[in-house]
Amino acid sequence: PSVPDSNSQKKNSSLDELNKLSQAEISTEASRIMGSHNSLESLSQSKFNQHMRDAEEHLKAGRYYRAAGCFSMASVYQADSPLALAGRGHALLAAGEYVSSALFLSRALAISPEYLHVNVDLVAMLGDEGKLAGRIADIEQWLACSGSSQLQFLLGYVYYRTGQFLRAKQAIDAAYEKTPQSPAVQAMKIALDNI
Repeated sequence: PSVPDSNSQKKNSSLDELNKLSQAEISTEASRIMGSHNSLESLSQSKFNQHMRDAEEHLKAGRYYRAAGCFSMASVYQADSPLALAGRGHALLAAGEYVSSALFLSRALAISPEYLHVNVDLVAMLGDEGKLAGRIADIEQWLACSGSSQLQFLLGYVYYRTGQFLRAKQAIDAAYEKTPQSPAVQAMKIALDNI
């Protein structure tokens, strides 16, 4: 016969403990978890808002990986929030994680192409123009080595957000040649063609 592993025993003992609780004890614990919220939607919205605020604070303080983690936690409560996805993309851009940044920004735009109309100040987000210029130079250098359509998209996005529409259009047109099926690239192309 097989011997149950310790994880299996822990799961069973936790389940046994839960089964021993009375209905009143379960209700008390549920009330403690819910706090002042009268619905799961209200609790989820509150948790989402708190993680977004925490992420913004970390971003302002230059703690980019912590900001990315908080944006990720916000996504737990609202998986399809373009604000949380784009926030994570911006934090990863600031941290120099370019391909990951492109991934989350493209997810945000795939969910909500209208996010392109939200005002985003990348200079303020990164702290100063010099840091943003350094990130752009870095992306361009990696792009020259790899020819990556994700980096082309990211460069187009950064140029778009900084008002350099001609450069943004060139970058997005190049990304579109390689990945015309990408909803994010399509959204950027449409937005730039209409400027």
